[in-house]
Amino acid sequence: MMDKFTTINNSTVHHGNHNKRAYITSFCDDSGESTIKAVEGMAEENNYEKIVAKINSNSRVLFENCGYNIEASFPTSEDRYFFMSKFLDDERAECASSKSIEKVINKAKEYTLSEIECNNHNISKLSKEHIPDIIKIYDNVFATYPFPIHDKTFISNSMDSDTHYYGVFNDSNLVAVSSAEICRKSRTSEMTDFATLPEYRGMGFASSLLMAMEGDLKGSEISTFFTIARAVSFGMNITFSKAGYSFGGTLIKNTNISGNIESMNVWFKQNA
Repeated sequence: MMDKFTTINNSTVHHGNHNKRAYITSFCDDSGESTIKAVEGMAEENNYEKIVAKINSNSRVLFENCGYNIEASFPTSEDRYFFMSKFLDDERAECASSKSIEKVINKAKEYTLSEIECNNHNISKLSKEHIPDIIKIYDNVFATYPFPIHDKTFISNSMDSDTHYYGVFNDSNLVAVSSAEICRKSRTSEMTDFATLPEYRGMGFASSLLMAMEGDLKGSEISTFFTIARAVSFGMNITFSKAGYSFGGTLIKNTNISGNIESMNVWFKQNA
């Protein structure tokens, strides 16, 4: 069963046994320690192994006082956002792939901002009529994923909630997808859900999709783009570094993706 979203004291929490974690995706500053304690109680009751929270600078000290540590952060035009975590299982906190992750980060940082050509790629913003084809790609690419992107209702609801999907077409066939998950409150957009059918990889579609999403958000109120990329993936980390993104930290054993609980790297870029 996929993890679910729950509202606790006006804060949004994504939790369940799929990721074996509780993820506070939106924290209500006014709720204070009571929300943290409620989430911790839920996590302990369900034997979750990790709690991670995405918070602004106003709540940083509160979480530190409750035993949370910063794993990653990124700035916006008016604030700074932090991913703060507490491990409830000692083994979950251990990262056996730390050397491999370090190699990926160092390699990605070798790539400087470069102009990305996408003139030959047929890229369009997707609508609800494309949902069946979006799901086919995700079914093909991901054995598991932290969010229910294989479910048509989830994708439809996300489209209604300011998540914008983009796709690359070969003739009339959708062959690669991505999404920009916009948060008006924080003035950020998470660039996420990249997937390309195996037979079309190596053609630069991820870079072209990223460029297209950024282009549509130029001049908007969105101040910062960020992503949470698989830490052991050379391709995706290089894609973001090459597009001018900066490294913001690593979330240890954070996400159930492609059949494993994996660490994830945070990258960010100002919407100049």
